[in-house]
Amino acid sequence: MEITADLFLAQWAAGMAAVCWVVQRQRRVSSGYGWVVGALVAPLAFFAWGAAGADEPLLLLSAGLSIVGVFVSMLQHRSAPERARRHQAFFTALAGVSGLLAVTAMGIRDADPAWLGALRALSGAAALGAVTDAMVLGHWYLVEPKLPKRIIRRLSVVAGATLLVDMGAMGLPPVSVFSAFSDGDSLTAAAWIMCSFFAVFLIFLTVKALDTPGYASVMAATGLSYVATMVAFASVVASRLAIA
Repeated sequence: MEITADLFLAQWAAGMAAVCWVVQRQRRVSSGYGWVVGALVAPLAFFAWGAAGADEPLLLLSAGLSIVGVFVSMLQHRSAPERARRHQAFFTALAGVSGLLAVTAMGIRDADPAWLGALRALSGAAALGAVTDAMVLGHWYLVEPKLPKRIIRRLSVVAGATLLVDMGAMGLPPVSVFSAFSDGDSLTAAAWIMCSFFAVFLIFLTVKALDTPGYASVMAATGLSYVATMVAFASVVASRLAIA
């Protein structure tokens, strides 16, 4: 599965929306967190749609739903905060579903076998979305410092798990990252291995940092998640370049 700008942006947007909905379902984080994520998902999905040559209407739908969810929630936030949170979660879920459907269709295009292309498209979306949302959530503790640590801890664990799943998906035959070692692109494959394990290690440190008492542990975890996000991006891109 070749990595392209439209697929990468679509994976990022769809993954963020889907994971954000999972966080919103806990009904502990305020609507503002969804506003931040929605404000990121909308342009990413829109640019992915443009990069795809306007051939993926579901990406445009995902961008539109993200915008609608943000504005509906903002209008209801003061008068009915719980309703605003529910409505935003509803539109976020729709944006995530439409985005993931588009990502799946893009992943199986020219993929052989098709199921592996779909798996890699979805695993990449989950990894990108989880690490980014975890980083954004860490910063949201500046706004809501009394949020339970277990929310960001669980999301960090999910981020690590999705990265491991993506590593496994990219290592599956018939065309895997490991075959790049024999095909002359060993540098890219080695970069993928290094970035993947480094990202998982950073997420492990993020979770361990949260075990320290006090609010400062959340800020330490947020700083670690910053680096983990960048390294995870490199891992996702390098793995796709290695098999392109």
